[in-house]
This record gives sequence, structure tokens and C-alpha cells, in this order.
Amino acid sequence: MGTIYCWLQSLFGQDLAEHLWGWDMSTQDYTKPNQFNTLGLYMVVLSFTMVFIFYYIINHPRFNRWWSWLIMLLINAGLNFLYAWLITLSDLSNNFISDDLMYVRDVSTNEIITQKIIESNCIYFGITNAIIASVFFILFSFAFRWWSKNCSTCPFPN
Repeated sequence: MGTIYCWLQSLFGQDLAEHLWGWDMSTQDYTKPNQFNTLGLYMVVLSFTMVFIFYYIINHPRFNRWWSWLIMLLINAGLNFLYAWLITLSDLSNNFISDDLMYVRDVSTNEIITQKIIESNCIYFGITNAIIASVFFILFSFAFRWWSKNCSTCPFPN
């Protein structure tokens, strides 16, 4: 799953990607859990769930419109954004990110010069997750819409 996220790594940064891959400064290896798998699994399950809700639970002729489908797509993107943003922001706030990924230090004094991972990296990771979730939502829509009783032509008529 991390490979998919790393296609858009330029949005959220190499250092945050290394943290999510599981980099541990103390061992100088990837010994921490790979968070991409957890985040990606949640994203796929939530996207599928939103498609299922739209096509098989809501499933009303009144909602067989492109804008109803778009609302569900935006809700899916929003929920996936919030989840990814809050997870990474929690790691940042609780200092779960290794120092070598977090800070640039002066070699001679070992003082912090600047912080490499900041809150905007977490926001951009949330945006990345929302983009990928939208792609999965669209793919699931076209894969599973055919068996819907009332919304099988949504978002595009046959």
C-alpha cells in the first residue's frame, strides 16, 4: 500500500514517508510498524463502505443523480482526509517520529536548526489520502453499481 502513497510523496514529504514506512532511529532500520498498511486498509474499507451505502442502502431513485454520487465521493474524501491527518498529527504531537526524521541539527553543537516534519506535512498527507480514496471510490463505483436496483446508472447513464 505504501507504494501507492509514495507516488504522491512529493505532496507530504520524504521524511513523513520514512516515518510511515517504520523508520526507527535507535536501530537505524525499519523496525517500527508500517503505518501505510493500516492507513491504506482503512481507506479501502471506508471507500468500499461508502460505495455500498450509496448503491445498496440508500438505493433510492431520487438519489440516482450525479450530484448525489458526488456528495458521497466528497464525504468519503473528507473522512479519509480526517483519518490520515489526525493519525499523522497525533504521531507528530506525541513525538513518535524519530529525531533524525524530525529535525535538522547543527553538526558541531547538536542544536536544532529547523524542524523537517511540521503540521502542514500532516495536512498534505491527509490530502494525499483523500485523493487516493477518491480514486478507489470511483473504481468501486464502476465495479459494483451494476447490481443496484435504483442507482445502477449513477454517476453516468449507460
